[in-house]
Amino acid sequence: MKAHHDLLVELHALLQKNGWTHINEIPGAIDLWAHSPGGGPRVIFEAKTMGRHEIHQTRAALAQLFEYRHVHGAKEGELCLVVNRRLSNKRERLLAALGISVIWHDGLRFSTSHGASKTWLTKIAGAR
Repeated sequence: MKAHHDLLVELHALLQKNGWTHINEIPGAIDLWAHSPGGGPRVIFEAKTMGRHEIHQTRAALAQLFEYRHVHGAKEGELCLVVNRRLSNKRERLLAALGISVIWHDGLRFSTSHGASKTWLTKIAGAR
């Protein structure tokens, strides 16, 4: 639980520093959601810590993100999985095909795959 909390604290600080607005959580549901700067889309963030259970954790995140967007968010809302290490290429490709962005925190900064094309995503990846 501490690693999950620490990941969310880092993400919250990064979003604030980079001009995101309406940063909130829904206790018992959404880890964080926020509006990207400049009137960009609202993004729902789900944080997962990865141990040896990458498949289980990414499947759980996938289900949670789709449910949260359906129940709590606008249909045009973006989805993002936030993890504490890079995922396998197979998992990243699957999530990208389903419209879910992935960022990971390496202990110092957030990164994303090189093929990331969403403006809001490329702006926060690598920012400090």
